[in-house]
Amino acid sequence: MHPRTPPQVYVVGLYIHRSDLAQLQRLLLTTPPDQPTTPHLQPPIRTLLRIAPVRATNWTHLRDGFVRAILANSPPSDTTDDFSAPLAEFKSLFHPAPHIPRAVPAGKKIYILRGASGQLCVLYAGEGEGEGERLVRLGAGDGGVVRDRRIGRALWEGYLGQGKVASEQLRGRVCEGLEGVKRRNGVVGESGWVGLERGVAEER
Repeated sequence: MHPRTPPQVYVVGLYIHRSDLAQLQRLLLTTPPDQPTTPHLQPPIRTLLRIAPVRATNWTHLRDGFVRAILANSPPSDTTDDFSAPLAEFKSLFHPAPHIPRAVPAGKKIYILRGASGQLCVLYAGEGEGEGERLVRLGAGDGGVVRDRRIGRALWEGYLGQGKVASEQLRGRVCEGLEGVKRRNGVVGESGWVGLERGVAEER
């Protein structure tokens, strides 16, 4: 009997803010060759995950997958009573406003931004494509922002950590992308986001 192949659920890409490239390069140049480089993708370096479902899904399914990743990658010291409030804030982001469809079509992009202070917000490409995308911030409460750094740290660990991750393909390609940043000449501060790489995430 052949082992069951986990279904592919979405394509995920990792981006870094262009104006943080110089700082990231300095960190990479001082990293010993035998040390992993993905831990440098932490605040104050600003990063973004771009999620595009492979097939039609809904907000509840997406939320539950992200929550599983957060819980699986949170140290026991984090999963205490005071962790339940920021986790609930994160869950609330996936109860979008009435004008946003409950179904998420295949290929429709969702962006999870991690800011310089470790805060998270989620944007949905409601209409348009490419430069014409109209992005809508999900959630209410504190402006649709989760400020507890532990949430973003655990979620990013599920993609870039040293253990089991959602996409080995993504982690491997991001490591290659970081080598490219390390060797790059003339990194300058500009606006916008730079893609490090992308991969396919599987159901876990």
